[in-house]
Amino acid sequence: MNMNTPQILKVENLKVVFDSAKGYITAVKDVNFALRKGEILALVGESGSGKTVLCKSLMGLLPGNALCTGTKSKGLRYAMVFQDPLTALDPSMKVGRQIAEAIYIYEKNCGRKPVRSQVNRRVIELLETVGIDNAEERSRMYPHEFSGGMRQRVVIAIALAAKPQILLADEPTTALDVKTQAQILALLGNLREKLQMSIILVSHDLRVVRQIADRAAVMKDGEIVEIESVDRIFEKPKHAYTKELLEASNAVHAIDNDIKNENKTNKNAGNINDKAAAILEINHLSHSFKLGRKSRKTVFTDLSFSVNKNEIIGIIGASGAGKSTLAKCIMGIIKPEKGVINFSGQQGRKNDGSIQIVFQDSTSSLDPRMKIADIIAEPLRINHIKTKRNGAREEAAFQLKYVGLDQSYLDRYPAELSGGQRQRVAIARALCTEPKLLIADEALSALDVSTQKQIVELFRHIRQEHDCTILFISHNLELVNSLCDRIIKIDDN
Repeated sequence: MNMNTPQILKVENLKVVFDSAKGYITAVKDVNFALRKGEILALVGESGSGKTVLCKSLMGLLPGNALCTGTKSKGLRYAMVFQDPLTALDPSMKVGRQIAEAIYIYEKNCGRKPVRSQVNRRVIELLETVGIDNAEERSRMYPHEFSGGMRQRVVIAIALAAKPQILLADEPTTALDVKTQAQILALLGNLREKLQMSIILVSHDLRVVRQIADRAAVMKDGEIVEIESVDRIFEKPKHAYTKELLEASNAVHAIDNDIKNENKTNKNAGNINDKAAAILEINHLSHSFKLGRKSRKTVFTDLSFSVNKNEIIGIIGASGAGKSTLAKCIMGIIKPEKGVINFSGQQGRKNDGSIQIVFQDSTSSLDPRMKIADIIAEPLRINHIKTKRNGAREEAAFQLKYVGLDQSYLDRYPAELSGGQRQRVAIARALCTEPKLLIADEALSALDVSTQKQIVELFRHIRQEHDCTILFISHNLELVNSLCDRIIKIDDN
């Protein structure tokens, strides 16, 4: 990136304060930075550091209880890719119509009368651009018929429909497998070169930042503590917090990710009895979804495996391979077309809280009308489980502390939390019933590297101390390798 390139955006003394029931909360403190035309600037930092709030302030999307002060360049056209794609899409509208809606708005704002046939062609073009096969058929599908990774690609297509000058990408590759992640990063790089579009990239994956960004701004507690070229950030970091992030990232990624053997034994696995009775048995499971009006998409065919008590099993596969569908089948949310699922020797799932799941999209899995204390304690009430502590609120506070959040979060609502904080709440809710089987569906994808390390240690602890079996679904091969006893790969059909 040429540092002589003219600036397109300048932000000075930006401050964002939320008026909450507990008083004023400062989320962004006197932030100053500039963005050049065609530059990719990365915002990095732990969950809750203010990265997403900063982006929403630029977009003008802050809630009514937010007070934003400072100055920024005006008259710019922004688009944003949100961290949770499911909540960014209208569940009642087909994805093609949602992309078309963005195109119509852009065309009208440019003073042009949109032609329907041209809009339809543009919809297909955008879906193909972001790597979605059978684009014409899939444009007639609803968001719930897409995998998490495919939904993220749809959101990117909607953002590109407006031909923005500045694209704000909030964790755009979080839900994607390594192959698709590389495709999306390449896409963003190509768009930058072709359109001279500037990009502000929010990411907790420092490898992604180093791969694509020109500069990085490190945020801590709402402030930018260091902003430099990516090379300088990685090679000669100045601030102590930047050094901590790099050390945490190195610790997470310093793992052999060679998984030629799908059923490998991990040196960190502990003492697992291979002859123990299986707690979960999957026998000849097959499932497919309707694709468009006439065809069907096979998710997986004749899938069989067993999980021993107290094991941690990694489930890997490309985006759309059926990992989340498998999890929903085990939970009883989806009834598979063929095959049998046995848990603890019985067919079907027990409705007693003994199986819990942490969903990929934390925002959509948390009721926005409920406070965090009630969300965490809800499974106890549903399953009529008596807590070991003095009431449901005390149990919620204990579980929050377990996942690294203090009790000040108990009376907040999900919208007041960052994506990573919401995911930790979802994990706390799943753990409160002390399940015998925990399904973690991309449970760490929204977390920064230091928090990922904490949750990995938490999973090891609950396996050892609480006799819990874990199905760990992820596209992060290094995390799977570091945590799991065996690995099962689901191939994309």
